[in-house]
Amino acid sequence: MQTRPVLSSFARTPWVAQEPLDHERVVDVMPRQVQVAFRANASGHAEPVPLTPAAHELLYGPNREAAMRFFSGVIDAASAAGGTLRGMSLSDSDAGFATNAMASMIEAGYIPDSVRSGQRKQFLRDFQGVADATRGARAQNTGWMDLGPKVSQHALSLINHGSRGTSTDAQTELGLVVTHEIQHAVTPPGPDIRDTHVWLEEGIAETLTWWPGAARDTMRRIGATRLDHDPDPFTVTPEMLPSNEYRMHHRRVVQLLGMAGIVASADDGSPTPDGLQRARTLLQSSHVSGVPRDLARAIARHQQIDTRHVPEIARRIEVLGATGDDARSVIEHL
Repeated sequence: MQTRPVLSSFARTPWVAQEPLDHERVVDVMPRQVQVAFRANASGHAEPVPLTPAAHELLYGPNREAAMRFFSGVIDAASAAGGTLRGMSLSDSDAGFATNAMASMIEAGYIPDSVRSGQRKQFLRDFQGVADATRGARAQNTGWMDLGPKVSQHALSLINHGSRGTSTDAQTELGLVVTHEIQHAVTPPGPDIRDTHVWLEEGIAETLTWWPGAARDTMRRIGATRLDHDPDPFTVTPEMLPSNEYRMHHRRVVQLLGMAGIVASADDGSPTPDGLQRARTLLQSSHVSGVPRDLARAIARHQQIDTRHVPEIARRIEVLGATGDDARSVIEHL
């Protein structure tokens, strides 16, 4: 079985391995988590590689074909969007999710590697912070996509019982969450992302997730086939909706795109043929720090505003998440 260095360091460091998590130890929690790396094969294409006993059992067990389809589908969906992932994990509990996320954040540089440096107290503080942040969350992505316990159960149900044995709501929520996290793999924000850009990063991910056809394409690739229409925020159950904050981020990005002349649907409700590609080009062609400038240029061009106002429009876009203003305010009183 192949390994992941950060997991190996957890297992071989006694003060990490023995750390209690919900009355268990890290060393006992880790083997139960489905950790699957996405690594290039001889032909250069990424493929799923199991890293833990639970992952090996899933990928080589009785439902191997469905498991391979699921993880390969995630790889394909990320590639189709223009992104890459190092791997993916499914968690069986809050403790498992925290362990998976802690490993990913250390690996990606979001948290200093206090295990390697032997800083036990710092590790415990960081681990508690990750546990608090992930409790109740659905997923996180730092280049490695970690699913929380609820969405992980949806994925396991799809793998073990198929589309017919998994509720439409579960498949839809799984498709929406995976599609959202894939957007973060296209233009990874990195650990140094500024607070003024976080709202935009999440708004972009939500906007492209709810774009007509996007989530259904992900669902088709991973084997979730029961949905015969696009999910949208007005027809799904409330449990599947993101926080009110994320919904406002989504709304503002949609407004900004509209001001730049990019819409998801025509007046008759039909999808615009090039809308998704134009949105991706504008929102994901550069690091998120460059998106306010790109949006400001596109808005000024479409609204026929003097280009001298582009820096001010970009500044206003950056602070929308903090001010709570309507997106149309970015071009008022220039």
